[in-house]
Parts: sequence; C-alpha cells; structure tokens
Amino acid sequence: VVYCFGGDLAYVFDKTNKTVAEYVDGKEIIIIIKVLAGRGIKGYIIYDVDKKGQGPDGFPTPETWGFILLSSPNEDNFKSWAKQKHANLIVMDCPDENDVKAMCAWKTRAMSVRVQKKYWKMIKERLDDVGTIPRSIF
Repeated sequence: VVYCFGGDLAYVFDKTNKTVAEYVDGKEIIIIIKVLAGRGIKGYIIYDVDKKGQGPDGFPTPETWGFILLSSPNEDNFKSWAKQKHANLIVMDCPDENDVKAMCAWKTRAMSVRVQKKYWKMIKERLDDVGTIPRSIF
C-alpha cells in the first residue's frame, strides 16, 4: 500500500515484510511505485490531496493497482485526473453533529462522565471551527 499526502510525502506499507518506509521526494515516490509494479507486486495507492487545486495529475498509476483519491468536494482537486483514468466517483457525506457526538460517546465509553464531557467539549470546538470532517476533528 502506498499512502501519499499530496505528491511529496508517501508511506509505503509492505505487508509481507511488515515494514513501513517513508519517502519525502516526489521523484522518489514515482520511482518506488514503478519499481514495485515492475517486480509484479500488486498494490494500491491512497492519494490524499493536501492542497487546494493540487490533484494527482501525472501521478503514476500501475494498470494492475487500485487507486483511492481522498479529496474535498473541490472539483479542481480531481476532475481532470478522474476523466483521464475513467474513475468512478464515490461521494461520502460527512457525519452530522449527532453522529459525531455518538462517536465521542463510544470512544470515551469506559471513561468517567467528567472526561466524556471534557472530550465532547474539545471536539465540539473543533466542529465549530472546521465542520464535521472526521479526519480534522479526531
């Protein structure tokens, strides 16, 4: 599995050897993907768009690998790439505040009421700042 944060930071997870390698250069990332695919290793890429308007255009995607693109709803982040790759668009809605509150209750279920309230207060403040985007509030 290759997890990319934009085009300049990637983590390669090797299930066989149970290792993780970090790559911090866009050229290195492209090389390692080509090397792994050239060896016949099957995998997939999770590409997390890190900057507005910075989609994965030109990013190598081996024919035998899957590709998951994580993006905000800003079409500039993915539209041209999706068209080139004939990608299927799957839109996932963010949870509403009640869903987030339920997640907090579950996450803190073994803790005291005081800790639960403190945790919810912290998450609620984040909700007020960024909305209900799970990766931004937890």
